[in-house]
Amino acid sequence: DELLLADRGGLVFVPKLGFHENVAELDFVSEYPSIMARFNISPETINCPCCPEAPRVPELGYRVCRARRGITSRVVERLITKRGALKQRLRGATGEQALPFADGAQRERYKLQRDALKWLLVCCFGYTGYKNARFGKIEAHEAINAVARETLLVAKEMAEARGYEVLHALVDSLYVRKAGAAHGDYEALAAEIEARTELPLALEAVYRYVVFLPSRQFQDVPVPNRFFAVAEDGALKVRGLELRRHDTPPLVARMQREVLAVLAEARDFVDYTAKLEQAREILRGYQARLADGGVAVEDLIVSKRLTREPREYQKANQTAVAAQQLSGRGARLRPGQTVEYIITDADNRVANDRVRAYALWEGWFGYDRRKYAELLREAFEPFAVSDRARSES
Repeated sequence: DELLLADRGGLVFVPKLGFHENVAELDFVSEYPSIMARFNISPETINCPCCPEAPRVPELGYRVCRARRGITSRVVERLITKRGALKQRLRGATGEQALPFADGAQRERYKLQRDALKWLLVCCFGYTGYKNARFGKIEAHEAINAVARETLLVAKEMAEARGYEVLHALVDSLYVRKAGAAHGDYEALAAEIEARTELPLALEAVYRYVVFLPSRQFQDVPVPNRFFAVAEDGALKVRGLELRRHDTPPLVARMQREVLAVLAEARDFVDYTAKLEQAREILRGYQARLADGGVAVEDLIVSKRLTREPREYQKANQTAVAAQQLSGRGARLRPGQTVEYIITDADNRVANDRVRAYALWEGWFGYDRRKYAELLREAFEPFAVSDRARSES
């Protein structure tokens, strides 16, 4: 029972399917490292022998030392401060701690430094749960997750108590909405939650609309990380769609991007429905080009990462066939490498004729127009399914 209680990760609420207008995304800034810094959670501070009356971790009851500052807490505190200064500089702020950048190269350098610090912070958290850590303690890892879960619950309850509807909650972020709420209202909510939880909370964006999508297999089952959203300035946020996958053919990814660019012009659901008709014309244009044979072969490449040696595949799936074609021509392939191929006849009884490795492509090979048309339809489906999801919600 103790293991089941302690050995859990972040808290995730399933989203409410469909089209939602005027949605705000509230994000805890570097939440796990911030928890380590704010609450002094470090391998040597958890259940220390010197503080029997120390504060307890929610759910687990672990003690956190009050007599000394943990080494991990001190390290992440400094990294968080440096990353915050870099983010200020990227926003173009001025002052002693935020000097304006002179050129694009300097801006790019700040971005790389900011991202490097982000991953250092991620590693600082992950290392607390690494089984071969030189210094570490699994209870520290469990305590950080427990505080994160409690924090998200507090934020959710505070938002609901103030009349906001929580549409989705994912580890360190909340998606909330309220009829008539303005940008300032969402900022005020973020400030209240930050004051209560003692962790930095930022208003990441206010979206004109967010569309939470169902599972690919089951149209009535929501999934945590499959949605698209349009911010007030028209910026897009996309998760779980084909254009985010490395194995999607360029033709399909480009079609999705063009469709999203059109839908991003919508201000509300009525406008979205009108734009959807315009988006369908884009799909039809791609289907027509595909049927006419006017698509460049480079736009049809499927890229897949090998999970084993080519000869170790037991089933003749497309990736295995392409890898074995290359291996038969002398290529030395290992797990982790990527193979590129064109779908030539997906349903052919002869496995070797279903795909052709791109490196072995010759002009007389044709591509499977029916299969690529199916991929285009599947990639467009998330945008159309929002009609039904809205009516059900």
